[in-house]
Amino acid sequence: MDIYQVTDKETYRIEFARNEDFLHAYVEGDEDSIEISRQYWTDVLNECRRQSFEKILIEENISGNVSAGEMYEFAKELPNLVTDKVVVAFVDRRTAHHEINRFGELVANNRGLRSRVFNSVKEAAAWLGGQ
Repeated sequence: MDIYQVTDKETYRIEFARNEDFLHAYVEGDEDSIEISRQYWTDVLNECRRQSFEKILIEENISGNVSAGEMYEFAKELPNLVTDKVVVAFVDRRTAHHEINRFGELVANNRGLRSRVFNSVKEAAAWLGGQ
């Protein structure tokens, strides 16, 4: 991954890389909450707009996880943060988080977001290439 920008915040770090068809954001941190998720998604989406990308691959490696209630609250507001044209592929390196992320995908997509959760960056990149 050819990193061109790093964003360091108190609770997370984002590394951005441009790929031919999409923006790749690698996010890492030690804790998670609805507030932290909202902040880092806003940072990623702002960079996506700045770079004029319509496809994003977000790769997350955050130790903590949100509750089902927090995921629901965040996922239902997520389509309001993402512009209509943007497609999101999401990979969580913590496989234990997969089910809660799939729940978030369902909630967000039911409200108009075009997104999908994957187990690997390779799968996510291939899906984005077909969008």
